[in-house]
Amino acid sequence: MRNIMVATDGSPGASRAIDVATELVKGLGGTLTLVTAGQAVRTEEHIRYAIVEGDLADAAETFALQILSDAEQSLHAGTAAPKTHLVWGDLPKRS
Repeated sequence: MRNIMVATDGSPGASRAIDVATELVKGLGGTLTLVTAGQAVRTEEHIRYAIVEGDLADAAETFALQILSDAEQSLHAGTAAPKTHLVWGDLPKRS
């Protein structure tokens, strides 16, 4: 297990997963990939981005890219720059 991928939504739980993955990657000499999913604008934070960006699609992308950027910046010293991916999707509605 030299390549580790961690999905992040910017939550504290995801940050802890990134911390653990970072330590594993350093110990194994592997690579880390961070991924987040962009989704439709629907939270107050998304709406604030939309006001600044002037476009809902741009706001969703900016919000998702910020999550990846924050995750990258939280990596431990000595960790190689991770690969990052932004995918698009939406969570299914719960019944």
